[in-house]
Amino acid sequence: METPLEILKRIADLKSKPNKWDGSVFGFIKKFPTSNIGEIGEEFILEMCKNFIDKNAEINPKSRDEYDIKIRNKKVEIKTATEDTSGSFQFNGIRYHRKYDYLLVLGISPDKIYFNFYSAADVKSQKIGNLVSMEKGAVGSQKLTRKKSQLHDISCFRKIINEELNKTN
Repeated sequence: METPLEILKRIADLKSKPNKWDGSVFGFIKKFPTSNIGEIGEEFILEMCKNFIDKNAEINPKSRDEYDIKIRNKKVEIKTATEDTSGSFQFNGIRYHRKYDYLLVLGISPDKIYFNFYSAADVKSQKIGNLVSMEKGAVGSQKLTRKKSQLHDISCFRKIINEELNKTN
């Protein structure tokens, strides 16, 4: 006779499906809660910036503030997402009213890292595409959906970030 635990496990095993993250290069990232993935993304981008863009880049000491990091004195908001089941990324919690200069989106797929870097003006004017409200009837927090084709491979990080930052200097 099965115990309740064994019954539950047997049923769960029957319902489990192969997952594209199982055994993948970045599969370890999926074990973290969403908020932790965001923090990991912020620290990753900070280190990338220190190594390739601005050795004086710094994290904003006030969490939940207007921006996450500062690169060459520009305020950058960072949003991190993992690839969803349809192969896209859902970047949540984008706010128009925050005072940042750039939005950097970081997309992690099972085997690759993607990003894009948008000026705040392009975000707020929706030049980058349609942002949708995260909550019906609510104003303030938006979601941006990106396909891989709308993002750059992380190997282009230095080139893309420098080009964009040089436009404003």
